[in-house]
Amino acid sequence: MPRYNDAYIREIAFGTVIKLYGYDLSAGSSNILRKNGLIYRLEALLPAIALPIRLHECRKQFGGTKEKSFETNLNGLSVRLEDGKGDNLDVEPWDVPFCVNEIKFKAKIYVFKNKKSETYLNNEGIIFSINGQAHGHIPKSIFGRKKVGLSRIGKDMLVLVDCSEIPVDAREDLFMTSRDRLSKGELRITIEKQLEEILANDPKLRSLQESRRLEDQEEKLSDEKPLADVLNDIIKASPSLSTLFLKGQRLNMPKTSQSSSDEKNAGDDEGNESGGSDTGDKPFIGKKHPTIFQFEKKPKSDVYERKCEQGRIVRVIFITDVENGYFTRSDNPGSYNLKINDEELNIAHSCTLHDGIVVWSISLPENLIVGTELELKCEINDDVILEPFIRTLKLTVISKKQKT
Repeated sequence: MPRYNDAYIREIAFGTVIKLYGYDLSAGSSNILRKNGLIYRLEALLPAIALPIRLHECRKQFGGTKEKSFETNLNGLSVRLEDGKGDNLDVEPWDVPFCVNEIKFKAKIYVFKNKKSETYLNNEGIIFSINGQAHGHIPKSIFGRKKVGLSRIGKDMLVLVDCSEIPVDAREDLFMTSRDRLSKGELRITIEKQLEEILANDPKLRSLQESRRLEDQEEKLSDEKPLADVLNDIIKASPSLSTLFLKGQRLNMPKTSQSSSDEKNAGDDEGNESGGSDTGDKPFIGKKHPTIFQFEKKPKSDVYERKCEQGRIVRVIFITDVENGYFTRSDNPGSYNLKINDEELNIAHSCTLHDGIVVWSISLPENLIVGTELELKCEINDDVILEPFIRTLKLTVISKKQKT
């Protein structure tokens, strides 16, 4: 094994050594451990590697002056980011469980600080992995789609989708045999649509999108300050202009809680709900286990009846008091299960939790007949609460209305 940048120095009795030579990177020849080096591409391809790999840069011309410049651990992209090294993330990453064709997936969402993602990613927007190894990805352009509407933060986003629980036959439908890119089959299309729905309606992403938009406005207005100073001097020097503009005051920057229509224009059916809570500046502090889990529009009822259009996604908002990582934490996580009156009806659904707001999204089949009545039960449970929360959604299918 090497020692620092000296190859073939240490004897080893067991283990695996891989020597790389003749590889090519778009950034050109450089130390594999530094920015745009090989380590960052490997970590994107092994985002949740089970065991670390020790990397050595043994080429003398690309070494450094310190011992640590020659070797380091490859831990996987998720570990590197969640350890907080480099201060790369804007917020803590969060998980979103979802289900497609009765297959359970878990998406982890990362939002980088401005331009920080360029060090770690090329054009990967959503990376699909099995047992910590990337098997394919969707480009960043997905975040700028009209249905998603996250163009302002899309360049600084990454979503890791854990497909470890996917059955063997579904793997063949989702991934190419080369295990480096996705297929174009029906399963991939259904998963992509469900991810679009999750991203478009995640409360935290919408909040971050709005924050970035306001930051852009502040930066633009600050760039115009020299012009404002010149105009101020002209008005002061001209008695007629001073008379015309008697009390000139600088306007505050306009702020709005609603993004422009070109940023967020996700289609949904009539009667869909959009969650939100007016908590002011008071931070949300969730409980370890929920004591309430109720419909936002029917807080005193366990049953909620409403209509849904053919081919539209149904969204229902719950109010709860449990912490954000409830469904995905490693210590006694909660579970949510969907039961439907027709067991043969496969539907895609997800449950996004953020600061006491739960967005329950259900993608119904487009071929449902007008007048069909469905009874969907959302069951929330864990090993501590005495009885599960069971909330029933009764839907009546109506004809699809065209939106202008």
